[in-house]
Amino acid sequence: MAKCEHKKKGKKFWKDKIKRSYVEHFDTLRSDVNEFSCKDGRSFRCLKTQNYEVLCIDKLYHNLCNTEIDVVLETDQYLFIGEAKYKTALHANSKYVLVHQLVRQYVMAKILVDLCEEPKCVVPFVVGVDPEQEQVKFMIKQHWMNKKNILCWKDIEAIRG
Repeated sequence: MAKCEHKKKGKKFWKDKIKRSYVEHFDTLRSDVNEFSCKDGRSFRCLKTQNYEVLCIDKLYHNLCNTEIDVVLETDQYLFIGEAKYKTALHANSKYVLVHQLVRQYVMAKILVDLCEEPKCVVPFVVGVDPEQEQVKFMIKQHWMNKKNILCWKDIEAIRG
């Protein structure tokens, strides 16, 4: 992402680009989240008006600028984004435009790649997260994450050799 020279443009320029990218890639995200339910009937809680909407670009911009990703690995073709949980669980916060942690991270990474105009595939993965967790199931249902990208801590420990 070294070619991305975002500091040379003003906030309004970038907010407009973020909004266009969000609408282009995630136009149906609110309805997708609303319609989602697992086979066992679990689903996301009811959304608030501002959730997954670009009604206020300032809130979306703030959400994206303040999103952290635990692990980021970049190659010429891929941007790997990882969330690792050891003794905690994934979070959701309805105060955000992008409520769910994994979804927020994926959206942020996808928009970042789009803004930098470097074609890369965003590859999310999780470590130590319950594969039955709703956010994981949603990411898989959207075809944003592959089941093989759900790792346990033993997988990571095996890397040591």
